[in-house]
Amino acid sequence: MSLSATLGQLTDDLLRLNDSLSALDVTVREDRPSPPSPALVDGLGDSIAELLGSVEEAITSAAQAARMVELDARSTEIVAALYGIHHALNRVAQRYAQDLASYEKTEMLLRMGRTRGREWRAFSEVVRSGTVHLARPLAASHSALLECWRDLAERQPAPAGEPKSPSSQSISGKGVNHVDR
Repeated sequence: MSLSATLGQLTDDLLRLNDSLSALDVTVREDRPSPPSPALVDGLGDSIAELLGSVEEAITSAAQAARMVELDARSTEIVAALYGIHHALNRVAQRYAQDLASYEKTEMLLRMGRTRGREWRAFSEVVRSGTVHLARPLAASHSALLECWRDLAERQPAPAGEPKSPSSQSISGKGVNHVDR
């Protein structure tokens, strides 16, 4: 696949992640039962807002990278844009794991739902489900980003005397082989 196509796939995956986060944000901020709102729920809302900011940063960097590829920009400029995506996506993954998907946070959310009554129980289940749903577009975004790095590497001219694509070659003579797609 070309770098342009893999960047398109990455952008699509990032937009799906953004949509899923936005839906969870609406649930946490607007669909929660009547006040008072527990600090746990307020903290989830703050975490989701930060995640949305990082995903939007990744989407912006992906658009920049796509423009640079279209303009046949220097590889260093494309690398900088991919690095920006990678950095933002790593922040998303870390924050997701710590603030939304951790066992501790999930248990606290479900316990809160059990102790606050039926409305809060239903709310906590919807939030837990929405949090679990984020894993698929997050993983897809990481996979697409990896393909972007690979396609960028394959665009580079090979040094004289070396094959263009190392993907079918043994790594450092250690007998470790990478399997092509």
